[in-house]
Amino acid sequence: CGLWQELLGTGVDVLLVVPGPTRTGFQEEAGTKLASWAMDPEAVAAGVLPQLGKRLVHVAGDANQILAGSLQRLALEPRVEIASWMLDEALIKGTL
Repeated sequence: CGLWQELLGTGVDVLLVVPGPTRTGFQEEAGTKLASWAMDPEAVAAGVLPQLGKRLVHVAGDANQILAGSLQRLALEPRVEIASWMLDEALIKGTL
């Protein structure tokens, strides 16, 4: 992350947060389903704050970490395709 490198040593922490599905009301407004493993915003924040100054990227939640870890060795394009397919399948089958 370029911003992280630029701010390295300045005392400013940069943390890229991958929150995954979060209960914010967005899905209701958008008319889409919310994933069954969605987290409350407070839980996402509680997991993020202890990571400041320790790492560059934080993936919130166990389910999101498993998914991210299982796709980690693939190039970006196949990761996006697989994640999109998994979400589509879950929405079609109503398992979210």
